[in-house]
Amino acid sequence: GAGDCFVGSLAYFVACHEDITLAEQIRRSVWVASQSIRKKGTQSSYLKRDELPDTLFALETFQWP
Repeated sequence: GAGDCFVGSLAYFVACHEDITLAEQIRRSVWVASQSIRKKGTQSSYLKRDELPDTLFALETFQWP
């Protein structure tokens, strides 16, 4: 569930956003995983790309909504 979501998100940020610090990559991954516990199910609880805020992928520090 949330742990898999966290690891998958972190793998994405490490692979695709080298310009963001590891601490920030972890912070963003925690946010993504925290959203997955708001719905029932495992994979069905994961947010789709169009459900994620664009600021999550910006270079600036991400502010939790």
